[in-house]
Amino acid sequence: MGVNFVKYVPFIGNALFLAVAGGPSIGAATPSRFLAVHVWFLPAALLGRLGLHFLMIRRNGITAPY
Repeated sequence: MGVNFVKYVPFIGNALFLAVAGGPSIGAATPSRFLAVHVWFLPAALLGRLGLHFLMIRRNGITAPY
């Protein structure tokens, strides 16, 4: 259980597991990798998407939903 679910991702599952777990088995590096993802990468991705959203609003304007 735990990080083993990433093995089921098509095509990149094994490589993704090695990146997330920090090696072929779950070890001491795994919690720090999860912390890094939650503290740095997810907020950076959120801010990037928000910036793209604002850019598209500036470019296309705000339109009515209907």
